Amino acid sequence: METHARILQAAGKLIAARGYRGVTYDNIAEASGRGVGTVLRHFGTKADLARELVFEQRRRFRSITSRLETQPGHQAVGSSLGEVCFKLARQLEIDPVVQGGLHLLVESPGEISLPAGWPFGEWKAYIYRELLRQTDCSPVQARDRASLLVAFLVGVLSSLERGHCADRVRNGISYILPNLEAQSNPSRTNAAGDLLPSAGHRYEHPVHSRAYP
Repeated sequence: METHARILQAAGKLIAARGYRGVTYDNIAEASGRGVGTVLRHFGTKADLARELVFEQRRRFRSITSRLETQPGHQAVGSSLGEVCFKLARQLEIDPVVQGGLHLLVESPGEISLPAGWPFGEWKAYIYRELLRQTDCSPVQARDRASLLVAFLVGVLSSLERGHCADRVRNGISYILPNLEAQSNPSRTNAAGDLLPSAGHRYEHPVHSRAYP
């Protein structure tokens, strides 16, 4: 793994476990196996490193949505949004950069400046576009339903402390998607549930898990 990526991964793991203010450059350097000078050359200040974590999380989210948007024929809204929900949950389970980036967004330390309403506003805009494109929702209905799904996603991804992340996602989707697709194609309301694997992905929030020091 190249130095830049190794430092980001180490920082993400530490910030997810200790919070932004609980992590020093010395901690990040030690965890990444690099010197403090190397970390400084790659990222500058700790706030610069934290911003890069958040922006990298955004890039990884967009890699999911862009792949879905370019699939031949594109899926019905329930399938595509269900797949996005599950893949976001899986990102949080396995990816220290996503864990750290999301923790920073929830913690919102004042030293890190980000555009207002970002990135959750970007998630909402993606869902809003999909609903307008694939259903008979009015703009107001699409906005409200996008807000509902984003609230669910943020709740699962940022507030969950212990439990089966895949189960939480499955249960939430099965409750929300029938409302999302009611004006489109009722026969597709269970499509997203069919995409999700059965229970078994055990999730422990990094703050409470021994897997993250």
